[in-house]
Amino acid sequence: MGKNTRNPAALDLPANNVIESDMTMTPADLKKARNTLGLSQAQLAHILGTDPRTVRKWEAASGTNARGVNPIAAQVVRWMLDGFRPPEFPDR
Repeated sequence: MGKNTRNPAALDLPANNVIESDMTMTPADLKKARNTLGLSQAQLAHILGTDPRTVRKWEAASGTNARGVNPIAAQVVRWMLDGFRPPEFPDR
């Protein structure tokens, strides 16, 4: 079988890229990171295996649709900012 790219432990990521309970990402941080990566909300949702509406809710700073950024999704975004590219990442 090929390399398991869905399991972070199988990715040989640096030890400093672990999920810690105090690591948070604000809605503005997520939006900025997504834009830095050149991804649309739909593309990020596809990579994370979620619905684009969920990404919109994570990026909503306030209002009835706002919800906190999922900490696992935030960590995956941090890994992508550090250079990790999952198979679902769009070719440029």
